Amino acid sequence: KNDPIFLALPLWLGAAGLIGSFIGFFFVSTKEKGDGWNTNLTALMFALEKGMYIANLIFLILGAVIVVVLFGPDSEIGWRMYGCVVVGLIAGMAIGKGTEFFTSFDYGPTISIKDRARTGPATVIIQGMGVGMVSTILPTLILVVTIVACDALAKEYGIALAAVGMLGTLAVSLSTDAYGP
Repeated sequence: KNDPIFLALPLWLGAAGLIGSFIGFFFVSTKEKGDGWNTNLTALMFALEKGMYIANLIFLILGAVIVVVLFGPDSEIGWRMYGCVVVGLIAGMAIGKGTEFFTSFDYGPTISIKDRARTGPATVIIQGMGVGMVSTILPTLILVVTIVACDALAKEYGIALAAVGMLGTLAVSLSTDAYGP
């Protein structure tokens, strides 16, 4: 369709993501002190995640308001597109959690690479490559499900809106990742 509303929607959603990220940034705080290895990593990670959760919630609320303003409260296509944004946001969060699982010191995949250092550098490389290859399965499956679901909801435009949902709050996600472990 050549309706300018379809052009405006991703731009407004991007602006909503920036507003959510800006507000979510102020919720990233903790009372933990950086004591090196003695730091409570779980508390620090929750402080970072808290800002992302707030940003995502604000993004979802503003996204619903944008859909109502642009399409009206009873527009089926508007809510289908909003569904694609929600699916994209959830997919992005799931991919982030999967990435954390495969890269954090607290979980098995990274520990298994570390444990291979006892036998020499070659086994570390082999284990690292193996873990890296296995780590691509989860995001691939999540993206496939997201693409199929959003294609069913709103065709190619829905898939594009899912990408907007995944990247809507990238500002807070990326800034907190810079401080993450």
